Amino acid sequence: MTDGETNRGIKFSEFSAFYRKLPQATRTVPTFAVKVGPADAKTLGQVAGRTGGRVFTATGVRLTKPFREIRAYQ
Repeated sequence: MTDGETNRGIKFSEFSAFYRKLPQATRTVPTFAVKVGPADAKTLGQVAGRTGGRVFTATGVRLTKPFREIRAYQ
């Protein structure tokens, strides 16, 4: 879980380079991001998209809603 802002840790470009080196079987696991409040939607979308997942928004709804959507997506 993250707000999508790189203020500590690796940048998206570093994540992408790392991700490309992972075994194919590992790269088939999607990442689902849940955007809460003013999180950086662009970065969350980049990470989710790179892994075959997607972003769900929890702003203005109960937090259980995006988790139900993620479960249905699988």
